[in-house]
Amino acid sequence: MQLGELQKHLQQFQAAGAELITVSTDDAATAEETVRRLKLSFKVFPDPQRQIVEAYDVLHPQEGIARPSTFIIDKGGIIRWKYIGQIPSDRPNIQLLINLLSWL
Repeated sequence: MQLGELQKHLQQFQAAGAELITVSTDDAATAEETVRRLKLSFKVFPDPQRQIVEAYDVLHPQEGIARPSTFIIDKGGIIRWKYIGQIPSDRPNIQLLINLLSWL
């Protein structure tokens, strides 16, 4: 599940009542360029100091970047579901995420 794939399904996430936010270990300029290049209409938060990825315990210890991770967090800030991949392609299916949103 890459950023472009998320963008293609953004309306489905929004219809399920979700707000889509991504975190990148890139600096702000690189994150902004990614948003422009991929024409993303959801937030990409730059986290070059790795504060967010460390707080969510998804920092890859050898590579220094975030593992591919997905969290469903409710309006009260409670994590209702999470998936932390081991390799870049290890990501949950988008339809699974949309289904989960409808069940929570």
